[in-house]
Amino acid sequence: MSRLADAEARLDAALRQLETALASRTADVNANAPTSVAAGSGIAAADASLDRAAIIAEISRIDEQLTSAMQMIDRARLAASGEGGKA
Repeated sequence: MSRLADAEARLDAALRQLETALASRTADVNANAPTSVAAGSGIAAADASLDRAAIIAEISRIDEQLTSAMQMIDRARLAASGEGGKA
């Protein structure tokens, strides 16, 4: 059962990281929003594409952690139910 608890804890941690990243991104967008469309539109577009790349990389990393945690949960459930692939 401790393997299941460990996997659930990892899943919770990954979800918290995702929520934090999304909240941080929203705060950054609100703080860096240009006051005029014409002023700095080229720079804003470049910053936005870099931010998107960083967000995609972070989401990918978190997705890997979620996948790992879900696999651990599945293995723990199989072991707990006594199946474990051995009949």
